[in-house]
Amino acid sequence: MFYRVKIKLPKTKIKQYAEPVPISVSELSDSDFIELVKKYSNHKDLANDIKGNRLKSNNQKLVWSPSPNQIGMLTQYYLGNTLRLANEQEIPGNQFADVIDGSNIIHFYSNRNSKNAILQAYSTLKINNNGRFIYRINNKNIEYTEPFNQEYISQFCSPEMFTEILRDIYKDRKTPLSRPEYERMGNSYYLNGILYKLPLKIDDPSKSKFRDVFYRVQQYFFPVIQTEDLTPDALKAFLTEFSKATNEEYEYQRKKCPSFFDNSIETFYFTFEDINYRLYEYDRFLKKSPQEVLEVWKQAVKLRESENSIADQSLREIQQDETINWPEGIVFDTQYSSEDFITFAKDYLNKYNKDQIMTLIDAIKLNNDGNVLVDESNEIYYFNLSTDFFGFNSDIQKAHEDNILKKKEFQFKLFKNNNNWWCTINKVSKTKVDSETIQLFPRKSDPNQYSLDAVIVTNGKLSHIIEYDGSDHFGLRKNPSLDGGAETTTNSFLNRMLADQLKSAYARSLNIPIIRVPDYNRYTKSQIWKDAFKQFILEKLNMIQTTSETINPLVKAAYKIKKMIK
Repeated sequence: MFYRVKIKLPKTKIKQYAEPVPISVSELSDSDFIELVKKYSNHKDLANDIKGNRLKSNNQKLVWSPSPNQIGMLTQYYLGNTLRLANEQEIPGNQFADVIDGSNIIHFYSNRNSKNAILQAYSTLKINNNGRFIYRINNKNIEYTEPFNQEYISQFCSPEMFTEILRDIYKDRKTPLSRPEYERMGNSYYLNGILYKLPLKIDDPSKSKFRDVFYRVQQYFFPVIQTEDLTPDALKAFLTEFSKATNEEYEYQRKKCPSFFDNSIETFYFTFEDINYRLYEYDRFLKKSPQEVLEVWKQAVKLRESENSIADQSLREIQQDETINWPEGIVFDTQYSSEDFITFAKDYLNKYNKDQIMTLIDAIKLNNDGNVLVDESNEIYYFNLSTDFFGFNSDIQKAHEDNILKKKEFQFKLFKNNNNWWCTINKVSKTKVDSETIQLFPRKSDPNQYSLDAVIVTNGKLSHIIEYDGSDHFGLRKNPSLDGGAETTTNSFLNRMLADQLKSAYARSLNIPIIRVPDYNRYTKSQIWKDAFKQFILEKLNMIQTTSETINPLVKAAYKIKKMIK
């Protein structure tokens, strides 16, 4: 007789994992296993990651429990094709270890701590080295053997000789020699037919002469420029180089500036009024800049000319039109930067550990207004972005009126294929509807750059959001910051999709309307188009009487309020 027992544990006894449970390394294919091993320059580094529980393959945590076959592969990789030390009758090099590798293996063998760590690493990896002392150096397996040729014994290196060695190293370098790079060189250097013992741990107070030489030679080849942090005036001068104030443009213009190396890190700077101002990478620029500098940047972002410049001009004209008597407590604002929305977007991203695709899918499902079709099992999502249309007067509008009203023209299809995410979009052009499939490349999103095209603020609270979805919301765009090419492997299109869905989700969270207008008549953006667009927006906001007539720019002062926005 069999019994089934169901045990329900209290929540305090249940362990929840934020990521998949680690799998055994034995579950990896042979090719993935070898790829994992090749990431490490030697077996000691691999053993250290095993002991530190840092072993991963394709972001999947691993448990070190290799199969017998994998142990055999490891043994061959770390102990096979070995070069031994040449003896007095043999010449270093060729079938024997060269003088540099030989000197290093002698150093590791004679240093008790290094020797014990190397031998212990074999035990961690479950490799039987049969008493041999072998270490992987410069992608070669070097074995310590006796007796060995005295050419492997390096000579003392004075500070003066250390200077000459560093100069020899720098003659072919395009970047400064970093401390980690220097330490990985080993303990010896061959110069003018003589093997010299390099000073190790040059940060030790007893090695101060060598440390001074290290940085003096570095600055001789790569001098450090004296810089100051950006001031508001310096940032304004720097912004004159920009096509528009975005994080991508900031990075593009920053990397066009001259640079120097500070602690082996390339640092760019901008010269204004004979002063060099340091240009931090964008994230650090936002974190380190004082408030008065950030205000200059925020103002530039707010006033930047959009890709949808004609539509934005129309919205700004509505905002600046003094003939529109907005009811008391009503404010119409453009390029509106909302800290509350930015926080909402950040929280939404953090909910999915900043996974853009998963955040996008969740927002799509949240924004379901009856036009979302979800096929979870096959990971396919059909959805629309813009749902508001105006002024069916042009030929293109008449030709596509039926499909536009049925919300099919601007449909998106998000789907997964071969472990990659893709999106098929439909764009209405002058004569036809074009379909384009774009691969999505998740990278970093920056909600700090998000702003709303236009809003209505009623008594201090957001009550309406207006978004004009230009052509770049429906596909790739050309960008001079991408060396004149169209977006291909950048994250910009995915970021635009994500920002759009987060804006709609934010509006839904506040239970306020979001008016989204697609770019389906791009080639006719004349003054007539602008007037029709402004009329449409004001009608949607219930600020004027609904009419099919085009507004004459000469009588736009005749706008009359229909009713106060509720």
